[in-house]
Amino acid sequence: LEDKGFSVEVESFKTTSGLLTSFVVYVLRWKHFSSGLTGVVEHRYSDFLSLYHHLLKNFPSPPFTYPPFPEKKRFVTISHRDQV
Repeated sequence: LEDKGFSVEVESFKTTSGLLTSFVVYVLRWKHFSSGLTGVVEHRYSDFLSLYHHLLKNFPSPPFTYPPFPEKKRFVTISHRDQV
């Protein structure tokens, strides 16, 4: 996602083990153009989905327009495909 003032991109994702299950964490890199500030955040899909709904509710269009939020996808590695 790139706008006049900032950009955000999904840099990578990784599987993290929780107490009972494993889950995917997405790594996003952001940049604020005018200040030059950059950063990286790591969160679960559900965290980003909650943020998306919060933004839609509290900052409706216009002046903001939001792309549709991507569906949750299941990632399977070749070494684990027999367990699916």
